[in-house]
Amino acid sequence: ECAGRILEVADDVRRDAPNLTVGLRVIAAPGLGGYVEQVLVPAHAVTPVPDEIPDEIAATFLQSYMTATFALAIRARAERGQSLLVLGAGSGIGLAAVDVGSTMGLGIFAVASSPGKRKVALDRGAEIALGGTPAPRSCAARCATKPGFGDFGRRHTARGRDGSPDGGDG
Repeated sequence: ECAGRILEVADDVRRDAPNLTVGLRVIAAPGLGGYVEQVLVPAHAVTPVPDEIPDEIAATFLQSYMTATFALAIRARAERGQSLLVLGAGSGIGLAAVDVGSTMGLGIFAVASSPGKRKVALDRGAEIALGGTPAPRSCAARCATKPGFGDFGRRHTARGRDGSPDGGDG
């Protein structure tokens, strides 16, 4: 993923995607090769981004939010009203999980290392934010008391990557 301004637009893109113009600030998913000064990407891999978002944040947006969305919506099939425990809620992917989970209507229990990170998680939609060494156990216990968490946890934590109950990694 990368962020920057459009330097050139192909004729077919001008016709098919007239909103992509020279000078427009964008984020892009080139696949491989985003660590360069210039990159060629198809129009469908480009999304406009507001000037208020710095490049270093914009460039990580796709990776973090696509990871969180895939994990929650596709892999876990989380549903409104269920609970989500986010360890490392102060990280890029952790905050994305808080944002995506909150948007999905999940109860968010965040664990982060500092008071500032916990405040950000609360500001972004976490119901509870804890930190420190005993926090994961304490937060997990609190999550387990919330309706819906027990079923969600039993369905997903003891399964392998392929969803099998025997821990397969398909």
